[in-house]
Amino acid sequence: MLMPTTWNQVLRAHHLFATLEPAQFDRIAREVRPLHAATGDCLVQSGDRADAFFVVAEGSVKLSLFAVNGDEKVLDIISPGQSFAEALLFMQAPVYPITATAIIDSTALRVPGASFCAMLAENRAACFKMLAHLSARLHVQVREIEALTLENARQRLIRFLVARTATTDDGRLVARTGEPRNVIASHLSMQPETFSRLIKNLTDEGIIRPEGRDFAIVDFVKLQQADLDQGRAELKLLLSVVTR
Repeated sequence: MLMPTTWNQVLRAHHLFATLEPAQFDRIAREVRPLHAATGDCLVQSGDRADAFFVVAEGSVKLSLFAVNGDEKVLDIISPGQSFAEALLFMQAPVYPITATAIIDSTALRVPGASFCAMLAENRAACFKMLAHLSARLHVQVREIEALTLENARQRLIRFLVARTATTDDGRLVARTGEPRNVIASHLSMQPETFSRLIKNLTDEGIIRPEGRDFAIVDFVKLQQADLDQGRAELKLLLSVVTR
């Protein structure tokens, strides 16, 4: 578990705190409180009073909406160093519209909204940093809506794997997807059965190899090409329909 001195390092590294003067940062940091959540525990429940935002210090947190019948839609997966619910500071929303749940044992740093807004009034640079961050988050959300509208399940999965791919210390390419498969499937708007079938297809094609919850990228060029080939096939089909 992270110690308090490390919590301050996590906050200081976050773009919303990086431009603060030392005195301003210390003033906010004194009011920050860690929330520890075991796997499956809620950090924030939809309908709770929205009086703070959160920076994930360790673990992984999913942001979800639930239908009347109980079906869950995972809107986002928040990793260490990322934040959530900060946009509500400016919306004057009385309650949180989403539920935040720990995917694994996690710690989130709770930042009081009133204190942070008071600090923003004194720091113009921090205001612009937050605007830039919210604009970037909006761009990501628009891109995800576009993907859900225009791309099929295979393309969404491939792009997710590409975005998560990093080089390991021994030079291998691995897509870090530590979340449970059903959480990833919900995030990509597909059924778990569809996710499993697509993973099997990519494995059989010699493109990826499952390694626990992660995936070794056997052929990164082929992974990217699979996305392009799928896009070309769909475009060809669309053109054939239009020109009939």
